[in-house]
Amino acid sequence: MKEGRRQREWLEITIEAEGLEEEAGLFLFEITGTGVKEEPGRVVGYYPGGEDPRPVMDAVAGFLADMGRGAATYARVEEEDWARAWRSLFKAGPVSPRLFIRPPGDPAEGPEGSKVIEIRPSRAFGTGIHPTTRMCLIALDRLMGETASPSVLDVGTGSGILAIAAALLGASEVVAIDVDPDALVVAGENVERNRVAGAIRLSAAPLYELTGEFSLVLANLTKETLIAEAGPLASRVGPGGRLVAAGILEGQADEVEAAFSSLGLTLTQTLSQDEWRTLVLGKI
Repeated sequence: MKEGRRQREWLEITIEAEGLEEEAGLFLFEITGTGVKEEPGRVVGYYPGGEDPRPVMDAVAGFLADMGRGAATYARVEEEDWARAWRSLFKAGPVSPRLFIRPPGDPAEGPEGSKVIEIRPSRAFGTGIHPTTRMCLIALDRLMGETASPSVLDVGTGSGILAIAAALLGASEVVAIDVDPDALVVAGENVERNRVAGAIRLSAAPLYELTGEFSLVLANLTKETLIAEAGPLASRVGPGGRLVAAGILEGQADEVEAAFSSLGLTLTQTLSQDEWRTLVLGKI
């Protein structure tokens, strides 16, 4: 840490709930928007320490009351402590036929011809660990192989992992947006780390301010955000283009598909991992 720079704090939320790891993990992911560690008998999530923790603590109490068992504990941790905890879980490995993810300092190489992406676990979501990110990368890899030098829009870029993957796979243009200034800092660091700064334009512009159309639009968000932003997202997809919509739980997929179908997008593929779904929708 540089002298004079104050580390950002996180609220570490630990839910002890034997047999409820899956439910607790989904719950923490939904309320924090960041990665979740699932361990036997407990789940750990992180919430930005600079924000009022009471709504989250109340939500956790309500979850445990609904489950009828379990307990929660809270601790303040600093940014570097959080990153160290994640490095112990974040291992190098392939995430799609042509993409290989590793943390900085790990010398692991993927199969011959793989594009290696280095991502530092940090305060922005997206290391390739979570099924939503992994399925986006799988869909992106396939779609990039079907279109020569496509243009790509990454909405809610987080760590920048999807934008970096698109650039490495040969996109002609990559625009990555996020309204969280911390995420843009992290994305910028990862873009530089992967030597693709010249291929990616990072922006704090909200989606509704963007103009133009793209061959591929990547939106790893939540069901609520996907539906609320369905119009702007659909308008950014060019003729013959594709929208990859992720962050959707199994029981939410039909509702998300309906929102985009009403705007002229047709479901072309559904990817599934555990209880998560990713939709690929096309515009004729």
